[in-house]
Amino acid sequence: LALHAWPGRLDRPFRLSGMALIVASLLRALSIPFQFPLEFARMTPLLNPPTLVLLLAVAVLVFLALRSWDERWPLVTIGPRAFWGIGLALTLFAILNIEIASLFADRGRSFSMLAHGNLAMQLAYSLGWLLYAIGLLLVGIRFRSVQVRWAAILALAATALKIFARDLWSLGQLYRVGSLLGLAVVLILVSFLYQRFLAEEKVDAIR
Repeated sequence: LALHAWPGRLDRPFRLSGMALIVASLLRALSIPFQFPLEFARMTPLLNPPTLVLLLAVAVLVFLALRSWDERWPLVTIGPRAFWGIGLALTLFAILNIEIASLFADRGRSFSMLAHGNLAMQLAYSLGWLLYAIGLLLVGIRFRSVQVRWAAILALAATALKIFARDLWSLGQLYRVGSLLGLAVVLILVSFLYQRFLAEEKVDAIR
């Protein structure tokens, strides 16, 4: 982090080396549950050292994405907010899935992200993805980013497809109807937010 974000003059190779080390550290932190599956499964969900390390990684990515770089940014083809923003989005999605799997993990078995027929875990994945997509959409609206909004729409579409293709067939008739109604309400809310944002954007463009 010091090599990459040093505020003073620093040659480009040093900043690129810092970027590579940050990315390698993120991948290593995300691999902890898979490198030590039995030990991680025995830890208290959410309140454990690997999760704290991942939260620290998220804080670093937020800092890098929001930092003002000016001429100190070492890449030409992609800007700092886009580069670290993508890294932040992917890291948050990975952490979300790891923590969901940790909550439903069998303490006597090795950690795994596979549901193994666990309906509660399967539904938790869908709910987590849905909330993640809505959060992504709100970020895209807040920062007026078309790319982020499209990513949110794709995430919503993938979640809806998972719900229709897999989750609903595992539920009883009554729960299936309730889930469809809940999904419809969420999609209507997302549509309302998106349409309202587009209307405000068009008004600003006319002004």
